[in-house]
Amino acid sequence: MHTVSVAIMAHPSRAAYVAELQGKLDRPATVVWDEKQDRIDTGTRALLAGSPDATHHMVIQDDAVPSKNLVAGVEKILNNPRFSKDIPLCLYAGNVGTFTRHFNRQWKSSPFSWLLMQGMNWGVAVVIPRLELVPLVNFMLKPERREPQYDLRISRYFEFRRIKVWYPIPSLVDHRHGPSLLEGHGEGRHAWKFLGEEASALDFDFDGKFAIVNLTRKFIG
Repeated sequence: MHTVSVAIMAHPSRAAYVAELQGKLDRPATVVWDEKQDRIDTGTRALLAGSPDATHHMVIQDDAVPSKNLVAGVEKILNNPRFSKDIPLCLYAGNVGTFTRHFNRQWKSSPFSWLLMQGMNWGVAVVIPRLELVPLVNFMLKPERREPQYDLRISRYFEFRRIKVWYPIPSLVDHRHGPSLLEGHGEGRHAWKFLGEEASALDFDFDGKFAIVNLTRKFIG
């Protein structure tokens, strides 16, 4: 039986968001606060905040908007015989540039429930197998890792390991509309397709078709 622990990657300026997100999650979550304006430090501490009793760990960012029963829905996915216990999940696929055009073409050809991509291309909500967490953090903290984005360092790890990342479609989380903490990011970030804030992740069609997308991002939002 696969189980999921949860940590919220949180910035002090978004304390109100954090309180609201805690109320929407169907499982208690450890809040990991940014202590020194360093998203790599906050992100890696959040990744290491998983329960040793859980098989997977979710890190969800403070500006995420989850579907109902999010954690239970993820556990339902992971316990389906179709999936390996070792799969990483990215619960958000953004509506941006080349990705949107590619997704639209794929969808028009054959609607799907899953995207398989080379990297963890967004960090709004990620689910990592527990056994990958320490190797992942060690990789992220290597001196030669120069990527400024926590998301991109996660992506590079899975690309290096040649592990495909699974993205449920519609996404099980969306971005809250508001300013980003990252320079150069606007307020209009949202999922390509979102299951819905009032919809239950337990109703996600995890038995549906999948599409393989051979795209990665140099800049992660």
